[in-house]
Amino acid sequence: MAFSLKWAHLFLLVLAAERLIELIIARQNENRVKAMGGKEFDAQFTKLLVSFHVLWFLSFAAEGYISSKGFVAAAPLIFLFLALFQAWRYWCIVSLEGFWNTKVIVLPGADLKRRGPYRFISHPNYIVVLLELYLYPALFGCFITSAIFGTLNIFILKRRIDAENSALALMHG
Repeated sequence: MAFSLKWAHLFLLVLAAERLIELIIARQNENRVKAMGGKEFDAQFTKLLVSFHVLWFLSFAAEGYISSKGFVAAAPLIFLFLALFQAWRYWCIVSLEGFWNTKVIVLPGADLKRRGPYRFISHPNYIVVLLELYLYPALFGCFITSAIFGTLNIFILKRRIDAENSALALMHG
C-alpha cells in the first residue's frame, strides 16, 4: 500500500506543478489582455472555482492517505492519462494565442479564436477538467472524491461556461 501512496503523492505533486505553470501563464495573459483593454467578469465566482480545485486536491490527498486502497489502474496507464490530458489542455491554451485564462477576461472587439480544438467545440478545455476531476481520484481508488467533486464540477462548469458565454456576448454583441 505504501508504494501506491507514494505514486499517488508523486502524481499529485506533478499535477500541482502543472497547475502552477497554468497560473503563471494565466497571470501573464491576464496582464497583457487587461493592458490592451480587457475586462474581467465574474471575479467572485473565479475565487470559488479556485477554492473548489484546491479542495479537490486536498480531498484527493486525504482520501488516498486514509483509505490506502492502492491503484485501480497500473501506474503507466495513470501517467498516460495525465500526459494525454495535459497535451489536450496545452493544445487549448496554445490555440487561444495568449487569451487563455483561468479568469473570465474578454477583450472588446477581439475576434474569437477558432483554432485547434476550438474549431470543433466552444469550450474544449472543460472536457479535460470534467474528465480529470472524476478520473484521477478514481484511478487511485479515491471514489468518494471522484464522485463528490466530479459531480459538483458539472454544476460549476455549467455556471462558468454560462458566465463566459454571457461575457463574450456582452462584449462582442
